[in-house]
Amino acid sequence: MMTKKNGDYDIDTAMMRVIASFFVVLIHASGIQTISEIFCNSISRFSVPVFVIISGYYMLPHKKDIRSIVRKSLRSFALMIAWSGLYFCYELICKQREQVVLLDILTYLLTEPAHLWYFYAAITLYLFTPFLHVFCKNATREEWRYALALSFFLGSFVVTALRFGISPMLSEIVDRMKVPYTLGFTFLYLLGGYLHKYFVCGRRIRITLYFLGVLGVVTTFVGTLLLPKYGFQNDLLLSFFAPNVMVPAVAFFVFVRQFFGSHMIQSIYIRRLLHRAADATFGIYLFHPFLFTIIQKNTLYQENVGVLIILLRALIVWLVSALIVDAARKIPALRKLV
Repeated sequence: MMTKKNGDYDIDTAMMRVIASFFVVLIHASGIQTISEIFCNSISRFSVPVFVIISGYYMLPHKKDIRSIVRKSLRSFALMIAWSGLYFCYELICKQREQVVLLDILTYLLTEPAHLWYFYAAITLYLFTPFLHVFCKNATREEWRYALALSFFLGSFVVTALRFGISPMLSEIVDRMKVPYTLGFTFLYLLGGYLHKYFVCGRRIRITLYFLGVLGVVTTFVGTLLLPKYGFQNDLLLSFFAPNVMVPAVAFFVFVRQFFGSHMIQSIYIRRLLHRAADATFGIYLFHPFLFTIIQKNTLYQENVGVLIILLRALIVWLVSALIVDAARKIPALRKLV
């Protein structure tokens, strides 16, 4: 996503993208089997919602031609198929797949690898952007808040309650409604547009938001540790739709936007480096699972390790991915892939 302001990329947005992309890698470097993995996973969950907020921040304020939106969505879908094909070929070369059936290939291209799910979510938001823009342009602040409150309640609280399976009656009601699972990212997307128009300026509100953000991360970590003891699945609070994940994402966005604007970083070298790294984040997201697959085949690879080792693995994979993607962006034949 290109983000420009006054002829230059927003430095704070570039910083968000770089930081969030590392934590996306850290999610895939972690798990939920050990305390160290749960800790790294818990502090990383905010990263994906942040990218949705950033998209809404820049997409919704401006009118989008329907044809360009459709073309963009089709290009994104084609790119997803291309990368799925690359991963499929890699598995064939590594002999992870011995039999090749046409239906299996089609299923793989449309549903694998698992981390490419984000394409479908992004494409859906893109397709709804022209409608959402009309709302963003004409809605009053009260209507904005109503839309955010409703989408947050249905797309976050209700979905989280459903995953806990506490109320069969609620499950039946929501199943008939058919809407909550479409509203989690819609809330984040709309919130991005709201923050573009009405940024959080009140000091008390920001401090409260930062406190709730930290509390959300702590809740994710402690809850993920304790839930199995009470008969629940240990990944319930790791959902990107959970309130304890969404709120830290909002707090992170507001914090970076407030304190790391263009006036805070004057060094041209650092700004260029941030822009360059930000431009590589999408390619990092697409490419880094390749490196994890290679690392996990190494005989020196160990699973039950401490937090520092997990962080180091993620950092190495992120850096190597960034360098490869940066190099690929200079090659015309590969640039469109990353």
